[in-house]
Amino acid sequence: MFGGNPRDATQKILALADVRVDGGRRWDIIVHNEDFFDRVLRLGSLGLGEAYMDGWWDCQALDEFFCHILSAGLERNRARSGRFAWQ
Repeated sequence: MFGGNPRDATQKILALADVRVDGGRRWDIIVHNEDFFDRVLRLGSLGLGEAYMDGWWDCQALDEFFCHILSAGLERNRARSGRFAWQ
């Protein structure tokens, strides 16, 4: 379902939460390091947090970003499908 390269796969997952990569809304993320995509796919929420701490991505409104991510239930989708690593 989310095959392809890591960037495409991550963008498809984030789209489920109405989050865009390099988008213009306050909750969209700006990626500064292309290794972000592989890291998030491999490590899930841990990789997301570590990548943020390392300055690999940011956004204007982290609270809105996490509201979108949590509201979309990405971690529940992962538990059911096993296809992507949001923990």
